[in-house]
Amino acid sequence: MSDERTNRNEQHAAADGPALLVDIVSDVVCPWCVIGYKHFEQALGAVGAAARIRWRAFELNPDMGPDGEDAAEHVARKYGASAEKHAAAQAEIAALGAAVGFTFTPGPSRMRNTFRAHQLLRWAGTLGAKHTVKLALFKAHFTERRNVDDPVVLTEIAAEAGL
Repeated sequence: MSDERTNRNEQHAAADGPALLVDIVSDVVCPWCVIGYKHFEQALGAVGAAARIRWRAFELNPDMGPDGEDAAEHVARKYGASAEKHAAAQAEIAALGAAVGFTFTPGPSRMRNTFRAHQLLRWAGTLGAKHTVKLALFKAHFTERRNVDDPVVLTEIAAEAGL
C-alpha cells in the first residue's frame, strides 16, 4: 500500500460534502509544523469540513549527527540567533502551542536527526497509521523530550500506536 492510505485518524468528519486533500510537508522536530497543523485542525472543526491529510517527509537537518545538538546552540549556529532571541522564540512557541492545545515542555532541548522517524512514518503509512504516529512523534519530541532518533524510542512509539 502507498503512503497515501488513510485511517480514521486522517479523516476529519464533515457535516456534508467531499473531503479536502491536503499535503503537509513537515519534520517532527519543527515546532511551527505542529502549531500550523493544530490551527488547521481547529479551522476544519470550526467550519465542519473534512480533510484527508497526507504527511510528506522533510528533514530539517539531514546532516545532524547521532548525538543531536543542543537546540539553542543549533539555532545560534544555523540562524545566528542569540540565546535571548532563542529564549524569546521558545516562549512564543510555548504560548502558541498552548493556545491550540499542544504542550511544549520548557527547558533545554536537543535537535535530532529525523531520518529514522521518517522511516517509521513511511512504514506506519503502509498500515494506515501515519497520522497517529506523526502526532505521537511531535508529542514525543516536544512534550516528552524523547529522542526521536533512538530506535528504542521509535519502537516504543510504534507499539504505543498499536503497530
